[in-house]
Amino acid sequence: MRRRARTRIVGATAFVVSIAVSLGGCSNIDASRSTLPPATTTPATTSSSTSTTSTSSTTTTTIDDRIPTADEQALVQAFADRADALMASKDVHAVAIAIARRGSVIGDIVRGSTPSGAALTTDSRFRIASISKVPLAIVVMQLVDEDSLHLDRPFAEQWRDLPRVNDPRVRTITVRQLLQHTSGFSNLRGIFFGGGGTDWRSAAIASVGSTLDTDPGTKYRYSNANFVIFATLVEQITDLPFDEAIRRRVLEPLGITSAQLTGTRVTDPTGPAYAVDASRNYMEVLGPAGAWCMTAADTARILAALQPGASTLVPADLLAQMRTPMPVPSIDEDWTYGLGLLLFHDSFGHTGTLEDVMAFAIDLPNGYTVAVLTATEEFDDGEAVKGAFQTEIDALAAVS
Repeated sequence: MRRRARTRIVGATAFVVSIAVSLGGCSNIDASRSTLPPATTTPATTSSSTSTTSTSSTTTTTIDDRIPTADEQALVQAFADRADALMASKDVHAVAIAIARRGSVIGDIVRGSTPSGAALTTDSRFRIASISKVPLAIVVMQLVDEDSLHLDRPFAEQWRDLPRVNDPRVRTITVRQLLQHTSGFSNLRGIFFGGGGTDWRSAAIASVGSTLDTDPGTKYRYSNANFVIFATLVEQITDLPFDEAIRRRVLEPLGITSAQLTGTRVTDPTGPAYAVDASRNYMEVLGPAGAWCMTAADTARILAALQPGASTLVPADLLAQMRTPMPVPSIDEDWTYGLGLLLFHDSFGHTGTLEDVMAFAIDLPNGYTVAVLTATEEFDDGEAVKGAFQTEIDALAAVS
């Protein structure tokens, strides 16, 4: 896990970095950070089907196709109040929250400002870090359903023109083990965060050539290597760039238009500002494993599409496998891992942690989905941000 950034902060007009796919924009931040506009709360409305933003407000609410109940409106307000408290008491300079009920967004809360000082809106894109792995995992499961990928066969047998393998155990890693992070790959921080990789494709090749930490299937070890390997497999099978495959198979069916891949030092004038070290290139190297940017509402829509009984993206039997705990112990008693999903005691989804980015998105058993995206270094990781909202999450989970 990456903790407090010990990095030089670059200005909000930093140049755009090209990567191997089409990049959108999320902003970086200057050393002083823009002064945040005063925060007020706009309660949920009952008539709008689109975002409604006041220039003096950093909270907005969007309703997709149903009127929120009084209890739901009260809970949206509770999440807004928690965001206010974090902004006031901690070094949190932007927050976006979306709450959905069976895919219909009932609350969309935004706090913070753009690099120019304008209030963020519900159209502002935030970095989602490792939540990026979820749409790729969905595509992988679709290819499994189509019999184009095989969960329990080694990925090496399914990769055309496999690059050099130095550890023979790599040839035995199955697709299922990649999804579970039980492949045995180390976190390979030097490749992903230390300048060892130039882009995600070079990272995939380097990962295949690396020495495993453990025998495949014997231990959980979170590694971005698993998902850059998946992107290669997806491109080979679909004959599309991985992001286009995700767009066609996941984003477009859900009506998602805000999602873009971003570079480490890309500026988006509509989004929040991020503290970024001028020497780093982790977004280019992470690519499919962590470089997506989108609104909180669209993040929630992706997770909501995996609610039991609601998914049209993944067949029910494979969705059940995604929510089945891995067969090895977790490193934390509060969660385990399934196939591309973090499994908590009463919810599932994913967290995200990067330089100045902490986020989580989860599905609750009663059909609600919560996505919280922040620009901050105040927390240790995305799971800690989830903990900060646990009271509100528990209250939402209790709604019948």
